[in-house]
Amino acid sequence: MHEFEISCISKPRNGLWHHQITHVGNLNHRWRLPSALIIRRIELNTETYYLVNRVTGRRSNIAVVHEPGQRPYLRAHAGGEWNDDLLSLRRCTARCNLVG
Repeated sequence: MHEFEISCISKPRNGLWHHQITHVGNLNHRWRLPSALIIRRIELNTETYYLVNRVTGRRSNIAVVHEPGQRPYLRAHAGGEWNDDLLSLRRCTARCNLVG
């Protein structure tokens, strides 16, 4: 299984919630993918994704959350708990090529 680090996200300017993330990507490798595609790949167990908190150095795995009445969305999980590390990532820039 392939593993990829996420270091940026795309969401509406006023987006405050995990389900508003439209794309995730990696600033160093200059790529971004639609969240729906990442969700599909995680659920098919073909790829895994993670992030590293820039302040604490703590690694969080990215998982898919299913809540009644909402479409599935991505959220970070570490130490047995959900966290907001994914929302705290930088925005993906125009240098991040859309792939997938």
